[in-house]
Amino acid sequence: MTHDVSDPTYRELFSQLVTGGARLDAFLVQFWSLYSSDDRVDDDERYDILQRVFYAMEDFEPDPELQVEDSIDADQVRAAVAQALHDLTDRKVDDEGRRA
Repeated sequence: MTHDVSDPTYRELFSQLVTGGARLDAFLVQFWSLYSSDDRVDDDERYDILQRVFYAMEDFEPDPELQVEDSIDADQVRAAVAQALHDLTDRKVDDEGRRA
């Protein structure tokens, strides 16, 4: 089932991780749940921002023994999410997260 997910919903989730209010493993599950059910793929700028978080999740490997050259660590995931939070905050959108 898909639905529209607003920018404020993503910003709240991103903020929780960046400020230490959420564990990374819980964040990954919540983000994937939102992202995979989000209908709003027609907004290219927003989609690009969310894709960067998705790719960071994809490259994250918590086990040092399983990391490969392109793997990133938890701090790098948090940095990607912090940048996405900044980028979503700077967007000009209405209360529904739609472009104003």
